[in-house]
Amino acid sequence: MIRTILVHLAGTKADDAVLRQAMALARPFAAHLECIHVRPSTGQIVSIAATGGVGLDMTTNVGEIANVLEGATTERAATARIHFDRLCKDEAIPLADTAPSSDAKATASAAFREIKGEEVAALTEALRGNDFGILAGGGTEGAIATANVAQLLVAGGRPLVLTPSAGIPGNSGTIAIAWKNSPEAARAVAAAMPLLVKARKIVILGAGEADEEAGPDSTRALLSYLAWHGVRAETRDLISGGRAASEAVLEAVQQERADLLVMGAYGRGRLSESLFGGFTQDVLSRAGLPVFLFH
Repeated sequence: MIRTILVHLAGTKADDAVLRQAMALARPFAAHLECIHVRPSTGQIVSIAATGGVGLDMTTNVGEIANVLEGATTERAATARIHFDRLCKDEAIPLADTAPSSDAKATASAAFREIKGEEVAALTEALRGNDFGILAGGGTEGAIATANVAQLLVAGGRPLVLTPSAGIPGNSGTIAIAWKNSPEAARAVAAAMPLLVKARKIVILGAGEADEEAGPDSTRALLSYLAWHGVRAETRDLISGGRAASEAVLEAVQQERADLLVMGAYGRGRLSESLFGGFTQDVLSRAGLPVFLFH
């Protein structure tokens, strides 16, 4: 069961796509959207200003740079709030700061919070108190750096959904699983089970690579596991044809018109910076649909 979803609002035009996707995932569960905008503290702004700021003339004095940055952060915070208010109005979502009583009728709700501090640290803390988080994917204005997404996955202990830069959430009811015979993939499927149970169609894509194959035995085991949860799935063996496994997966996802891709965060390193291997990096950089990611 999904009850709460952390929604990161960067204060950019990408917020609208993030919010729409969050609502699409929350609606079947009457879940609560915990929408958060993280704003740099005054100390952080002064620190950035002291090093010249971002894209600002180094000849400008620190005070002037700090004022420019403060104005930019104020504008982003206001933009995040505008996107939030628009969603609540369009979807008639009530505001709520606390959980409803046990006998109350289940309904989706939302809350907006502005936090001052370091972005990744603030989001990590908030993520631990929600079922999963949703944020803009790579290449999107306001998107969190890939290394920081990896850090969120490791330190936050919850799955993340990375949304594409634009577009309306799909309504095919199809979820694709990029399956490899690995613990990361197994954890991702287990974490996504509430969403899988609600899907109209589940397609398992054999996404194994040369040294880590999604063999028939592991695929059959996954089908059996899903069946015990009342989830019927079909499989599709991918033929790479000399291409990278990520290319084959993304092509299959497009052909299946999937609304969501579930996959593990694969990597060969221990540190969060090296958490994402080539397969994960390729998928995240080119996916045209939301990706449910877990490590």
